[in-house]
Amino acid sequence: MIYCLLGDSQILKKLFIGLKRSECKNIFPEDNEKISKIRDLVGSNNMFSQSEAIFVRQLNKWEKEEIQEFEKFLKDSVLPENTNLFVDGNLKLNECKKKTFKLPPPWKKELWLTHIAKLSEGLGIEITKKACEKMYETVGANEEIIYSELQKLGVLNRNITEYDIERYSYVFQEKNYNEFAYNLLRGKVNNLPFELIKERSTFPIIIAILSRIVTKIGRLKSEMAVEKNPDWKTVTILAKRLECKTSTIANIIGFRFSGENEEQPNLQYKYSLKELQNLLLYLQTLDEAFKEGKLNEFISYMKLIEYFS
Repeated sequence: MIYCLLGDSQILKKLFIGLKRSECKNIFPEDNEKISKIRDLVGSNNMFSQSEAIFVRQLNKWEKEEIQEFEKFLKDSVLPENTNLFVDGNLKLNECKKKTFKLPPPWKKELWLTHIAKLSEGLGIEITKKACEKMYETVGANEEIIYSELQKLGVLNRNITEYDIERYSYVFQEKNYNEFAYNLLRGKVNNLPFELIKERSTFPIIIAILSRIVTKIGRLKSEMAVEKNPDWKTVTILAKRLECKTSTIANIIGFRFSGENEEQPNLQYKYSLKELQNLLLYLQTLDEAFKEGKLNEFISYMKLIEYFS
């Protein structure tokens, strides 16, 4: 059987193949003599009555002539009944059974909650709706990271809860740091972050995150004009230009996702270039004082919050 796997969800494709066959030989775009390798694998399956699957990855990265040769080989050949050929892309073959695996739009929260539940099901893991929501809030619309986190959490517990994500997910801890940094820049932090202070030596992490965000804001202000209410297409374009995550741009410009009620300020318009330069200098001064032992963690956070108050 030949399967053409369409759509942009690479994980769902992987899970689909896993349901059909546990063993799978991969053919990559950069491989030499790809057609010969496929021919040898098909012949080996036929000769030894093996049931090994073949996965042709990223057909869109093949040369046009290679695809034509591949299609001709399949038209002229009869695949053994015990052979499943999975193609990541579309072929002009009537024999090809097409399966589509799409990712939800990044801003469609409810669709992503369903997608997370589907990924969990594919791993044989139960997950609560609140845990799905926490995962989406923590990771965002990133299928690879979500799947990786589910795999790790599934080793600890086959029934994942919100507590498991908060307690054991490294991404959740990193998200806490990012959230604190963005809230500082938005002027929304008035109290000490005791949940961060109780974990030793988090202050340098916060300084590094703040410095990175401030630098991105500065680049946006000086290099690119962004309207006050940009759409998701603008977010993705800016992320590519600045070589950063879409979540970084979304946080900076205050993009509101579907299901979010609270409006966030556009940090690009909140600070002038001069204010950003002064802020970077202050962060550097605080960081040096902390590392030299002149300030402890508690006082360092106090001074940081005072600066933004």
